[in-house]
This record gives sequence, C-alpha cells and structure tokens, in this order.
Amino acid sequence: MSDEKPLQSFANIDLFADFALVKVNSKIFPLSIVVSAAYDLMDKGYFVIDGDPEKEMIVEVRLQDSNSQTSLLELAKEFNNQLINYAFYEIQSARTKGVREVITRAALFGQPEDVEMAESFDTDNRSSCEVCDTTENGDNCESSTINDGIDVDEIVDSFDFDDPEGIAIPWDEKYGKSSGE
Repeated sequence: MSDEKPLQSFANIDLFADFALVKVNSKIFPLSIVVSAAYDLMDKGYFVIDGDPEKEMIVEVRLQDSNSQTSLLELAKEFNNQLINYAFYEIQSARTKGVREVITRAALFGQPEDVEMAESFDTDNRSSCEVCDTTENGDNCESSTINDGIDVDEIVDSFDFDDPEGIAIPWDEKYGKSSGE
C-alpha cells in the first residue's frame, strides 16, 4: 500500500495516481463477500486484500488495462456495488435455505408421500457416510441402508413414474451382462 496522500476521496475510496484503496467494514462485509466481489471483477482489475478481517479490510484496486475506458474510480465504485450484491445474495441464500432443502428432498425422494419420509430423515445427525460400506466404527452397514434405518432400495422402488419410451430400463436388463465381466 502507500504512504502518499490520495488525489481524491469518495466515501470509502481513496484514489491515487495508479490505484485506489477501498476501505471495507468487516462487520458489514465479511471476508467471503470481499473475496467474491474481487473475484467477480478480476477480468477488469487487480485486487489485493489486506487488513484485519475482524475490523477493517483495505482492498487495493488497480486497472488491468491502462487503455481501458473504465476509470479507476468507476472500478472501485463497481467493487462497492459487488459487495452489496454478494451480501444480498448471502442473505437471500440464508432465507431460502429451507425451500431449497424441501425441493431437493422432493427431487431425491420423489412423490409427495415420499417427501414425508424425507422430512422425517434427520439431516443434522447423520454421519458423513450416508449410504456406506462401513460405519464410522468400521462395522458393515446394512446393504443400501441410510444410517437412520431408511432403506434406499425401498424408497427407489416406491417411485411411480411414467416411462413411455422405455428408456429407464437398466442396461443389464435390456442387453444382458457384458462379456467382459
């Protein structure tokens, strides 16, 4: 960074001859959001993130192309806009987490009656090994059984779907075992 005086200051932006410093309040914008904003603008500029992620971060912004129509101040302002964009995205992601989980469960478990079974499936207390050959202590799991005792084969067999083209037939059933086995 530099000890020289800025040519111009604008809100949280100090503009110098060939770079700008953007001061970012870490209590408002955590490091993940700052990195996301910088990543999004990498094609337009170079970004160096410095400072204390607990208090204040300072982002040095430099143009990639000195012949660019974009000014340094515009790029720094665009960086500020991206901070807000990614903060909003993070807030919306947190708000819609439940909806995404319900949609994912419906996609994985199928019919609405199967969704009830999926809702009873405790996602917080699973081991990292959902469908496994061995449990955490090395014992064998029941074949294709999720650790909470839900039989995956039973769920898959309960799917009721239309296949008018007959494309959902497993390869082995349609063509037999390959001769290389």
